[in-house]
Amino acid sequence: MKIIWIVLIVALCFFVLAWASDNFQYFSFDDVRHAVAGVFFADSITEGELKEAYVNAVRGGEKVKILIVPGHDDASWGTEYNGIREADLNMRVGEALAAQFAKNPAHETILLRDRNGYLPAFETYVAEHEATVRAEVVAKKKIMKDLLAAGSVERLQGVQHNKAALPVVLRLYAINQWANENKFQLVLHIHFNDFGGRTARNMNQYSGFAIYVPDGQYSNAKASYAVAETLFAELSSVFKKSNLPKEDAGIVPDQSLIAIGAYNTLDAASVLIEYAYIYEAPLRTPAGRKEAIERYADTTFRGVERFFK
Repeated sequence: MKIIWIVLIVALCFFVLAWASDNFQYFSFDDVRHAVAGVFFADSITEGELKEAYVNAVRGGEKVKILIVPGHDDASWGTEYNGIREADLNMRVGEALAAQFAKNPAHETILLRDRNGYLPAFETYVAEHEATVRAEVVAKKKIMKDLLAAGSVERLQGVQHNKAALPVVLRLYAINQWANENKFQLVLHIHFNDFGGRTARNMNQYSGFAIYVPDGQYSNAKASYAVAETLFAELSSVFKKSNLPKEDAGIVPDQSLIAIGAYNTLDAASVLIEYAYIYEAPLRTPAGRKEAIERYADTTFRGVERFFK
């Protein structure tokens, strides 16, 4: 709720200053809207702060807090191909990636979901804070919609995504709020891709990886993009980028993906990686999947390390 109080205080200060000023007539509601937008979208974290945190961690200070989120779960497992569920692939890449980060003592890395399920501390948080999460999201949606209506924020249409069920939506927003409260500095979301209308005939129409980042108007956008640039450089040295229209940019800003901070709900730098389309050849056999998973994890780790170093 911190951001809500800040917004209200800024608005109140503007009215007080306007009333006290000899130039009261020159203040308008537009001034207040722009001020609110400036606070709402002020940088929550910067590239410099991330790199400084890493330097301090190497010197023995507090570790850089990284949250790895394998997308989906057993209740909602995303896409599927030949009995291979996206949630399972995501989990296996997440486990391999967490093992890589464990090698560097400068990082404090938390894996939100593994083969045993969600982290118990997070499950407890979800059970105890559903009302708080709902209230926070409603408040931020209200601010965002008011700013859109006032023209202070631009609505952008990106790649179309499937609509998630309400329990999934609430869990995603809970992840954001839990990450904020636990002061994570970087959040990595792990996914595999697919497209609507896939059939055996058109299955090979699209392939490749893409990295989604928050829309440039959000508080965590700049730092997220900086991380994504080094990740993209590393991943594209090994894998081909997606050829889906709009995704073919490689790094894709998005305003509506909850995972990376829809409605400005996430403070940490965040990226969502779609490693490949789930039907791509390397993923079709057990041996191919095992090798691909290790390569995805290794390349992602190198990309993040390259950013910090």
